[in-house]
Amino acid sequence: MGDGRMYEHTEYLHPIFNALILLCIATSAAASVAVVMGGEGTSADAFGVVIAVVVLVPVWVVFSRTRVEVTQEEVVLTWGLVGRPQSRFSLSDVEAFRVITFRPLWDFGGWGWRMGRGGSRCYNLRGSTGVELRIAGRSYIIGVSDAQGLAEAIQTATGKQPETPGDWASGAA
Repeated sequence: MGDGRMYEHTEYLHPIFNALILLCIATSAAASVAVVMGGEGTSADAFGVVIAVVVLVPVWVVFSRTRVEVTQEEVVLTWGLVGRPQSRFSLSDVEAFRVITFRPLWDFGGWGWRMGRGGSRCYNLRGSTGVELRIAGRSYIIGVSDAQGLAEAIQTATGKQPETPGDWASGAA
C-alpha cells in the first residue's frame, strides 16, 4: 500500500440486493423510454418513472460499497462508488477498541449509518462483525467482515491492545 495506508478493506452490498436495485433502475429507465417514445401514458406517468430513477441511482451509488482504511493518524470510512460521504476517526482520540459481533437489526434497526442506544453509532453495509471504537465515551462500530485485520491495524497504529467484549458495560456486544 506504500501511500501511508496500513489497512484497506472494501465491503460490497450483498449481490442479491445489488441485483434488485439495478433491476429496478433498468426497469424504471425502460418504462420511462417506452412512455416517452411510445407516446402512451401521461406526463405524470413519465415523471413518476423518472423520479424512481432519480432516487434509486443515488441510493445505489452511495450504498453499493464501503471502504475502510487505516493510516498512522486515522480510520477513514468512505461510502459508495465515488468515495463520498466520508467519516474520519482520529486514532489519537480512540480511548479503546475491540472486535465485536453485533445484531444489526436488533441493536441498530438495520444496516447503513445507524444510531443505537446510548448515542452509539454503527456504520455497516452487511454482516454482523466489526470493530467498536470508544471515542469521548461514545461507541462507534465499523462493520467489516475482516474485523480482526482492522483491529490489528488499529493496534499497530496506536500501540494499544484491543479490549475484550466483556470489558465494556455499554455497546452492542
